[in-house]
Amino acid sequence: MIRLLSSVALALALALSASTIASAAPADDAGAVLKTLADAFNKGDAKAGAAVFAEDADLINPAGVTGKGRAAIEKVMAGDMAGIVKGATTKFSVETARELAPNVWLVDATHEAQNMMGPDGKPMTGKLHVVFVMTKAKDGKLQISAARPYMFLPAPPAASKPPAPTKPVPTKKG
Repeated sequence: MIRLLSSVALALALALSASTIASAAPADDAGAVLKTLADAFNKGDAKAGAAVFAEDADLINPAGVTGKGRAAIEKVMAGDMAGIVKGATTKFSVETARELAPNVWLVDATHEAQNMMGPDGKPMTGKLHVVFVMTKAKDGKLQISAARPYMFLPAPPAASKPPAPTKPVPTKKG
């Protein structure tokens, strides 16, 4: 019985380590693409940023501005680089990378932008969540097919304690 349990535990451990190794490559590949994108943001180079996107990719920025195709994505990025993230220092961190189909990954990442322009016009550090769909191009390079950056809203304040029930007001019978 102990030998059987040990064999099952070993098989499970090997399966888990194999799946971890298999999933590390997409995360590493996605991280390399996002490092190139961060470098482009930090240089204010919208053309270099758009170059990591597929020709037919699409982007919707946090303000709802859309770009379909690399040239339109470059314009959206140029607007962001001249506005909200002008002078900011950008860093991307891959949270998860899941293969949805051969050569298609869903990537959840954090985009941290230090000294970005806040809604009040003052510098702030923004943490955006970005969902990417990445695909392998014909040349085998990973590229972004879709990007959806957004910020989470702050949590609502804790609900206040409901008022204590009141006693009914007596009515006069007349």
